[in-house]
Amino acid sequence: MEHVERPEARMAWNWAGTDIGKAHHHTVVLNSDGEVLLSRKVVNDEPELLSLISDVLELGEDVVWAVDVADGMACLLVNLLLNHGQTIVYLPGLAVNRAAAGYRGLGKTDAKDARVIADQARMRRDLDLLAPESDLAAELRVMTVKGVMIPIRLLSWAFSVDGEAVGAAWCGTR
Repeated sequence: MEHVERPEARMAWNWAGTDIGKAHHHTVVLNSDGEVLLSRKVVNDEPELLSLISDVLELGEDVVWAVDVADGMACLLVNLLLNHGQTIVYLPGLAVNRAAAGYRGLGKTDAKDARVIADQARMRRDLDLLAPESDLAAELRVMTVKGVMIPIRLLSWAFSVDGEAVGAAWCGTR
């Protein structure tokens, strides 16, 4: 399985952590020093997610995105990021919960979790990439963004974590 290439030699590297929710996601972007560059709650909707991606990329082209969910609720964001050629790592929710105990702040909030996700992605070297497995998977991702309806069974094999398929449930179209 591929791991994140560490950009220590690059100065302009940003880390975008997203706490995935059913209706909303919260994204926090950190620079290489751990300073917050952006913190935003967005609706799990294609136009809003595309706006978020654009705004994050305006902060710097070199971004590693990190998510705490790799299927279901995250499928639209993950597919949009993959279609934009972005690097995405997966930090399991349990790891986020355990790591959050070491951070100061008021209880559990989406913004705090998103910051923890971004910071863990910035510091850890053992996170796996969410990456397409095949040319077919790449074609399926493109088709979902263009609004073509695809059977769930086909799309569910779009990417893997630790060599095992992770379901990217059909995101739907308008």
